Amino acid sequence: QEASVSTKLKDIDGIEACYSITGSPSFMLVVRVATPSKLEELINTIHRVVPVSTETTMVLQTYFD
Repeated sequence: QEASVSTKLKDIDGIEACYSITGSPSFMLVVRVATPSKLEELINTIHRVVPVSTETTMVLQTYFD
């Protein structure tokens, strides 16, 4: 099922990366959007494409990359 979910997420605009992680949740997505409303649209799109729950964490500042 994980491969199916990642395949469905792959072509959604705004999703830059998808990682399988330990614990709960099972996936971590790296997304890039311009505004909070675009983030809300992206989350709604994800919910339409795959039946998943989401938890959102935002990066406020990058100290190094």
